[in-house]
Amino acid sequence: MAIITISRGSFVGGHELSQRLAEQLGLTCVTREELVARAVADGVPVEQLEKAVARPSYTYTDMDRDRDLYLASITSQLTSKILEGSVIYEGHTGHMLLCGVPNILRIMVLAEPEFRVASVMRRLGLSREKARAHIVQVDADRDRWVKYLYGVDWRDPANYDVVIHLDQMGLNNATSVLCAMARLPEFVHTPGVDRSVASIHLGSKARFALLSDSRTSRDGISASGDDGVVQVICPPRHAEIIGHVRDVLSQVDGVREVYTTIADTRILVLQETFDCRARRFGELIRAAEKLDAAVELMRYDPRMAPHKPEDTLPQDPELTDVEELEARVHPPVTDLGSDIDSATFNILDECLSDLRQHHRSAGSALFCGDTRMLATRLRRGGYSMVILGDLFLNRSESARQRMRDELKSLLVERTGVPVVDASELERRLSFGGRQAGRLVLSLLISAALFGAVFMNQERMLTFLTNDSSNLWRSAAVAFVALLTPVFAYAYGTFTGHLLELFNLD
Repeated sequence: MAIITISRGSFVGGHELSQRLAEQLGLTCVTREELVARAVADGVPVEQLEKAVARPSYTYTDMDRDRDLYLASITSQLTSKILEGSVIYEGHTGHMLLCGVPNILRIMVLAEPEFRVASVMRRLGLSREKARAHIVQVDADRDRWVKYLYGVDWRDPANYDVVIHLDQMGLNNATSVLCAMARLPEFVHTPGVDRSVASIHLGSKARFALLSDSRTSRDGISASGDDGVVQVICPPRHAEIIGHVRDVLSQVDGVREVYTTIADTRILVLQETFDCRARRFGELIRAAEKLDAAVELMRYDPRMAPHKPEDTLPQDPELTDVEELEARVHPPVTDLGSDIDSATFNILDECLSDLRQHHRSAGSALFCGDTRMLATRLRRGGYSMVILGDLFLNRSESARQRMRDELKSLLVERTGVPVVDASELERRLSFGGRQAGRLVLSLLISAALFGAVFMNQERMLTFLTNDSSNLWRSAAVAFVALLTPVFAYAYGTFTGHLLELFNLD
């Protein structure tokens, strides 16, 4: 049927709405409290982590490690429930655990302050002042918690498909509206959704296993999974754990193969299609080797990307049939995994195989979602660089360029990570006609200056040491000040391109 996530403020009636929707749609209701209880049972120090977030002065040395452990635990549990059948998840921005999974109905439930105060007074038996103070404290703790885990403001309506004011709509009306939305084609639970969820499930199980085992529990370790294959990235400072990784992951259900890469940093390549035979791909491997980085290939499905009205609204003035117009504006959504044929996966596998041969693979991923969710996914990925390849190929040239520029700006703003175009990287790394011309020109300038100075040494010395007047001395100083940087720049350009020509840069 559907995957629904409900994010709610405290005492707004979100739990009642979740239960009602689950009953009406025949879905399983999963709460954050259930997942947290299981995480605690599995050894995750949730209470310490929450205390550290709520009280910045609280000393907690393993905070980042335990955050990753917590996220891995609740993500693996939630995705396990989804793979068993459609669910409603009630918690704090649960859709952030499923970044890249399409067709999720993301709901935020709110209520006016007085409605919430009355609820607290009724349930907890507090006075109005204490009830209001309780709500302020709970909201502040929740804000800090979500910001720490995901780096987002959970109150931002742009993170959701619909915002429900339950005190205004009422429980029955809200249930009717959301049930109708959940049955739309855009929110159907498809095999393509299951594949995306299965990849996240495998990766989160692998991360939890590695972080839980004392032999492999180190900072900077990352793991991703897809179709039974797990890719582990390990920084050089923890290279000694590589021998234990396969032993630990052999105990994880669903793991068929394990690949490990030792690298200082990670580079993400984001594009719609990949071709390991393209020159650009060779330049990418070269860049990764220079930076001692592992490369993750992310295939971006643009159908879920936001667009401007002029990109999608029909422009045919003769189109008057209402049903046809509706089909043009809101075409039926098919399974996002159904058109990713075996050839596409084979090409991606070839690219990964090439990266593994060079010990530069960081695995692959499929992302379907809006650009804000993409920014959140990248922010949590710990990348040192993002490379934008061929994107928005089904759009016009002007729309494609505008959307690429907007995406680049958003990613830089939200992640703080350098974002470069693949074409720009190729120009910088490849040696072509432009570089050859600069090499020859800089060589000629360097040789001319060198010859002019050293073939006329006596004249130059006489010129530089003549102190017959202040004007003469000033001219000599100006000559040296001008000649030195020009020669240094020309010679530096020549040697740089020469090293680049022989791949020694």
